[in-house]
Order: sequence, then C-alpha cells, then structure tokens
Amino acid sequence: MRGLPQPAIEEFNTGGKYIAILNLAREHNLTDILPWCLYACAQLSWETLVQGVITPRGQKEKLSEDDLVRCLKGREELICDSIHSANTFNDEETACFGGDCANILDQMVDICISAKEFINPDPLGITADGYQLKNKHLCRKCVEHFTKLPEIDRKVTFEKLPKYFGLTH
Repeated sequence: MRGLPQPAIEEFNTGGKYIAILNLAREHNLTDILPWCLYACAQLSWETLVQGVITPRGQKEKLSEDDLVRCLKGREELICDSIHSANTFNDEETACFGGDCANILDQMVDICISAKEFINPDPLGITADGYQLKNKHLCRKCVEHFTKLPEIDRKVTFEKLPKYFGLTH
C-alpha cells in the first residue's frame, strides 16, 4: 500500500471511509444518502472530522467546510436527541409505572441520564439492552413498552436526520 503508515490505513478503515463516501455522494449528487453519510461522519472523532483521513491509495479526504459545519451541528442535535430520549423514556402511557415498576424505572432513569452511552451522537445505535431491562423485575406491560421504545426513538431520529444536518430548506 505504497508505504502508508498503518495507523492512517486503520483510521480510514475504522470510519474515515465515511468522509470519502460523503464526498463521493456530493460529487455524484446522491442526495438521498447524504443524511446517512453525515450521520456516519458525526460518529467520527473531532480530529478526524477536522483533519480528514488518508485513503489506502494515499489521497487525503476531508469534509468541505459546509459539510464539516453540517456534521458538527448535526452531532449536537443527535446528542440532544439522546439526552431527550433518556429523560423522557418513562413518560409514556403504555407502561404501568405502578408499584415495583415505578421504583425500578426511577432508578433506570437516573442510570440513563448519567450513563455516557445515552449522551452520545449515536441515538440510532441504542437498543433495548441499553435500557438495562435484563434481570429487572418489571411487569410484562413495562417490559413490552421498553422493548419497543428504542425502535420508536430510532424511527423518529431517522426521520429528523435531514433537518439535523441542515439538508432541508
């Protein structure tokens, strides 16, 4: 691979490729995939976003200034989205919230709000396991509710991606 340093290749293969994909999508006017491309880039480190990456062919791939701003603004929106989900996940009417469930759910809310994985730019990646349902003594109604909730949250977030990344007019 033309003597490229191994860390540069690893960085490209572990996420930096999304910068190249976004640039190709822009070059070929593939607007339908731009929200996903920007979402994937929003998961990258600050350094990678600003400095770009070296491809295995030795070319430097960077975000345009406009896409860098879109990516950073979108990342902020995604973080807010994950915080909102953690703060409101027990406000639904489809769970019982009675007796033991209420106490367990209060503890789960505290854990979610303080847990780093719930305050991140990747709310589409949170699963029911993320809500720590295993080995909790919740009633069936609450378990069903909190098993469905992450998928509902993901759908809402997915629909908002164009807005989050400034792709709507």
